[in-house]
Amino acid sequence: MMIDHQRAYDLIVPFEGSIPWIYADTKGLPTVGVGNLLATVDDAVRLPFIISGRPASSPVAASADDIARDWRSVRNAGAGHAAHWYRQLTRCELTAEAIRSLFDARVGGFCGQLAHYFPGFETWPETAQLATLDWVFNCGVGKPGGAGLLGTVHLKAALYAQDWKGAAAACHRAESSDTRNNQCRDLFLKA
Repeated sequence: MMIDHQRAYDLIVPFEGSIPWIYADTKGLPTVGVGNLLATVDDAVRLPFIISGRPASSPVAASADDIARDWRSVRNAGAGHAAHWYRQLTRCELTAEAIRSLFDARVGGFCGQLAHYFPGFETWPETAQLATLDWVFNCGVGKPGGAGLLGTVHLKAALYAQDWKGAAAACHRAESSDTRNNQCRDLFLKA
């Protein structure tokens, strides 16, 4: 069974938000939509931004220069502001449909990576899949011995063993809220 994208969306959006313009995440990195990192200006230019303030019936595609200007303005502003603060620095935005399409593509990509690294991922209980997806959405899959899920010791071992109680005990993320960490733990415990 693969993850239900709507359930994943309902689980993740309350924590990540869904912001149509480029903003800086807590580390000051340009981001858009549901926590989608835009590591380079090229990452931003590839997305279907439109010029904001236009009627939905007549959207105007943003140019590469418009998008690059927004990306640079946000990157140069740095971290420390709420996502809405960055709105004053931008002219471009994604439609709700584009944000959802980007989210669904990321979920598919993460699920493919998780299935690669954790044989049987598709057969895990849905709550274990969702908890793991939320974890990587927040911290990344990473690489063995590095950052992200694959850089963890106890959580990764618990997932390989399909030890859901062990995963619940090891899933705490320092950069996440208690509410989000508790939700992740509870999903593993339900598995």
